[in-house]
Amino acid sequence: MDNFLMKPKIDFAFKEIMMDEKARIGFLSAVLKIRPEDIRETQLLNTSLRKEHEDDKQGILDVRLFMNSGREINIEIQLSELKVWADRSLFYLAKMFTDQIKPGDSYRVFKKCVSISILNFTLFPKEAEFYSCFHIREDTRDFLYTDKMEFHVIELPKLPEKLQEGSSDL
Repeated sequence: MDNFLMKPKIDFAFKEIMMDEKARIGFLSAVLKIRPEDIRETQLLNTSLRKEHEDDKQGILDVRLFMNSGREINIEIQLSELKVWADRSLFYLAKMFTDQIKPGDSYRVFKKCVSISILNFTLFPKEAEFYSCFHIREDTRDFLYTDKMEFHVIELPKLPEKLQEGSSDL
């Protein structure tokens, strides 16, 4: 990894890697557990979230794309600790979700929105696993309320040592 001009977890480098469709498909296949051949197309979208009013909160995503399945995906890489990460990722995803509908549209227009967060800090200190996936579920009977929002979180400090940057196994 020392030979690299820029490490892939650097924001700019990660965005450049995601410009390559093969890299995007490989990454999405691994994280979303989809066979690469089932991903026919990924289309990069504008990363600025729409502001309807001057006083609306601005949101600029790292990588925003649309998949052939109709899913809209936000991929964020965050190097410095941000204790409000869950709220921020929810804001981004909710904004992406509501941007899908226009006046007069049926609520059937909504497609699944997926957030993938790659964090260089520990968000869930009580959990040992580096990967977590969240959906909106009923608390006691654990059934899905809607499949339209999904959150994937990868905590880099929890990666097994052999997969961590600088490991001699890489």
